[in-house]
Amino acid sequence: MKKEELRQLEIEISDLIGRSYRTIVNFEKSHVLRTSVINDEKIDFKPVIMNEEERERLREKLLHLNMNTLKNRTALEVEQADLHWHVVMTTDHDVFREIGIDQLPDEWGNVFRLLP
Repeated sequence: MKKEELRQLEIEISDLIGRSYRTIVNFEKSHVLRTSVINDEKIDFKPVIMNEEERERLREKLLHLNMNTLKNRTALEVEQADLHWHVVMTTDHDVFREIGIDQLPDEWGNVFRLLP
């Protein structure tokens, strides 16, 4: 995938207690949206607007993430997992979607450090 093709990244993580965290990075609109649910209360965080340099730097770094590492974590082998996650990457030509349990692979867990 080329960096110009990456249009949107969406990550959602939830636990058994009902807490969830969702981040959407929209490269076409140059913004990052975050939402959390804690104790049945939805919290919308202030959107982050990226300038062109930040947007392109983030796109470049996200290209190093490997969707195949997610596929290795999608099997429901654990009877009761603490975490569930959903990752969607939208490109100009396709939508890559993976749903899994337990911790995200290390390289994906670090994706939040990349975000503005």
